[in-house]
Amino acid sequence: MDGHRALALALSPVTVGLLAVLAIGFKEGDSLGLLLSIIFIVLMPIADVIRRYLRGEIDILVPERSMRGKFFLQASLSYSIGFILLRFFGSRTLSTLALTYLFVSLALMLINRGVTKISVHMAGITGPATFLLYSGNELGYPMILLIPILAWSRWKSGSHTIGQVILGILVSLLITLMTCSFLRLED
Repeated sequence: MDGHRALALALSPVTVGLLAVLAIGFKEGDSLGLLLSIIFIVLMPIADVIRRYLRGEIDILVPERSMRGKFFLQASLSYSIGFILLRFFGSRTLSTLALTYLFVSLALMLINRGVTKISVHMAGITGPATFLLYSGNELGYPMILLIPILAWSRWKSGSHTIGQVILGILVSLLITLMTCSFLRLED
């Protein structure tokens, strides 16, 4: 396995999402919210990708733009259910995280379909890092430092153009900030 692929797997949206969920859930002492978040923010969004990968149908990184739409849709459904359940059970911060994932995923799906193969990896690290910092969790700082390393790797490996990398960063950054601001997460 080459270094770029190893980095892409190590800093995948799933890995970063799990770290964000754990950081928030443990800090807030929210066991039920943590469990629901692991199910609906981390595991369910990628369940079909993993199933198809294990069958040998796709590459785990889903490099083909045409294959990504259905996975964005499945992830969006999972984030929606997660948001509803987390909000119902009073997990305010984790429900807001689920909502940012939903909005970012829908934007990525639309951009992927109509414009370009946007970098999910860059959105998958920038959004959670931004969310953590916005919500006062210091784990966001080391994640921010990893963004340029991952960006360079996604470009250097030929997985994305510079524009696709930057677009992934900007879309997730802006949507995360707008969602947190709108819901006044800091209150």
